[in-house]
Amino acid sequence: MQVQVLLLLLLLLPQGSPLLTLLLAAALQAFSNVLFFKCLTTPPTPTPTPALVQFVQVLLSLELYLLSPFMRRYIHAASTAAHLAVTALLVAAAAGLLLPLSAGLAASFLATVLAVSFIFPWQLVSLTRGKRKLNGPWDEAIPSLPASLSLPLPCPLPAN
Repeated sequence: MQVQVLLLLLLLLPQGSPLLTLLLAAALQAFSNVLFFKCLTTPPTPTPTPALVQFVQVLLSLELYLLSPFMRRYIHAASTAAHLAVTALLVAAAAGLLLPLSAGLAASFLATVLAVSFIFPWQLVSLTRGKRKLNGPWDEAIPSLPASLSLPLPCPLPAN
C-alpha cells in the first residue's frame, strides 16, 4: 500500500517540487515506522494489539493533520473544481461516519456546514447593502497641532 502511495505521488506531483520532497519524506518516514513497529512486536496475533491500534491512530492523525493542508493547497492551485470536489467529499465522509452514531447528529453537522459556508456569508453580504456611513466623535482622531507648537522646517518647501 505504501509503495502504491509513493508511486501515485511520483506520478501526480511535478518533479523537483518542494511539496513532493516533503510528501515523499513523510511517506517514507511512515513506511519505515510501520516496518520498525512490525519488528518490535512479538509473534503475530489475529487481533490487533492496543499498542498497534494506538500507533496506527497517531500515524493517521499526523498524516491527516500535518500533510493534508499541503495537498489541499496544491489541489486548489491545480484546479478549483477538484478542490471543491475534495471538500464536498470530505464533508460527505464526515457525515457518513456520523450516520451510524446518530442520523440527527449527521443532519445537524450537514446543516451547520451549509449554514456556515453559504447562509451566514450571504446574510452578511446582504446586510452591507443597507449600511450607512455615520461620522461622529467616535471616528479615528485626526492629529492637528496648534500653530504655536509647530516647529519651523529646516529648509523652506519649494513653491509650486
